[in-house]
Amino acid sequence: MKKIKLKKKSLEDSLSGHTTQVEERKVIEVVGNNKVTEYLRVAEEYFDYFKRGFKVSLIAFQLRETVGALTSEEAALFLDASKVFMDERNYAEIFSGFFKEVIHGSRDAGYREFEFDLQGFGQHNPFGNIWGNVNNDESERTKITFRNVSNSINLLRGCHYLDVVVKGDVGYGFGFGAKNSLHHIEGNAEGAMGNSSSQSKFIVDGNIDYSFGYNSSQSYFDLRGNVSSHYLAKQAKDSTFRIGGDLVGDYWVGDFNAQNCKFISPNENVIEYLLNHLFFGHGHKIYRELEDGKLQEVSK
Repeated sequence: MKKIKLKKKSLEDSLSGHTTQVEERKVIEVVGNNKVTEYLRVAEEYFDYFKRGFKVSLIAFQLRETVGALTSEEAALFLDASKVFMDERNYAEIFSGFFKEVIHGSRDAGYREFEFDLQGFGQHNPFGNIWGNVNNDESERTKITFRNVSNSINLLRGCHYLDVVVKGDVGYGFGFGAKNSLHHIEGNAEGAMGNSSSQSKFIVDGNIDYSFGYNSSQSYFDLRGNVSSHYLAKQAKDSTFRIGGDLVGDYWVGDFNAQNCKFISPNENVIEYLLNHLFFGHGHKIYRELEDGKLQEVSK
């Protein structure tokens, strides 16, 4: 890798009316991509500008106009190289705002498939609400694949029109407030997955722990492993919960605020548990999944 010293030239060259000097602080190792190098240089300056209240949207716009939007591959390279900023105070909060604008610029330039590896970021990932309330309709649907996100908390909050594949486990709070999105987790999931989601689908190949689907509406949870939860379908409305494995623990299903949910399982033990623990009288229905995939409604 080549060491590239950050240039003294700063955003003041493109942001008229602001003349505060920015210090150079780091020597960054970059993989020989001039565009990514420039994005890193501006990203470092942004940590200073953030403290002065500069609008990140203006900074990102000027950057795209100058050197162009990042491709999907360049965006992944840029994210990985940004680890040099992780010792900055409030790194995740500050950098996420900058990276959000960068990735949206890539999307608007026509790049709709991304792959990111969060190895080494731990809980300090910049993906809390990176697509939150931005994709406005089906025409802007974007696909993103993640690796090594098991330690990430609140990954992808409030995402609209997003298709997500996670190669491995996900941490607490995944997919909160998702709308019109598809999530496939090829591993285990911690609690609070899909809370407050609407019209979204969550597929979990492994096991899931703690509460999930809380306050969801018209969402589908395909849980192919074991489910261990204090609350299942609490305050959910018109959502579907398919449980392929076992229910582990002793808790009630739904509550007085949950309405019109469907519960599906091929497991007779789960069916029996649901019959004995579901709050009936709120429009809920239980279905047995037969070997041919057809559903058979079960009455109490």
